[in-house]
Formats: sequence, structure tokens, C-alpha cells
Amino acid sequence: MNSTQLAGYRKIELQVRAGNSRAIGLYRSIGFERTGRVDKHPLGGDAMVTFARALP
Repeated sequence: MNSTQLAGYRKIELQVRAGNSRAIGLYRSIGFERTGRVDKHPLGGDAMVTFARALP
């Protein structure tokens, strides 16, 4: 059992700018899926989209 499982975490989430297609491709390639959540970036520009992945 790893430390995230011992701490009770079941998934990991991250946010990336909607226009950052290279990062989005990387995250999808390692199992992250878009959750549908979209937030304004505090500094403006592209919105932030949320991706999540279940932990083993």
C-alpha cells in the first residue's frame, strides 16, 4: 500500500488551461479524464479545466 492509499486518497485531480493541448494530451495518455469542471483562471486568459484519475 502506498502513502496516498494509507492517507485515504482515492483519486488525484489537476487543473490545466483549456488551450494547453500538449499538457492535456500528456495527462490523457497517463489515464487522466476530464471531469467537466471548468474554472476561471485568477489571472485571466484560458479557463482552467479539471482532470482526474483514480489511484491504484
